[in-house]
Amino acid sequence: MRYQNAHQGQALRDLERAFKNFLTIPKSGFPQFKKKGKKDSFYLEGSIKILQGNYIKLARIGIVKTYEILPS
Repeated sequence: MRYQNAHQGQALRDLERAFKNFLTIPKSGFPQFKKKGKKDSFYLEGSIKILQGNYIKLARIGIVKTYEILPS
């Protein structure tokens, strides 16, 4: 459950930043929430090893191919 709590914490930090921008920056507008399936993203924490080009090695999953080429 440690991993789930870390991701929830990041989501709450993002939400807090969105509302702070809404309240302090006049033209920022109300925060827009993402629809599932549109521009999905996620955070990677812990030991991530970038292999050649667009492959990364994650601790529990293994080798994963990404769509974008990552810096070495």
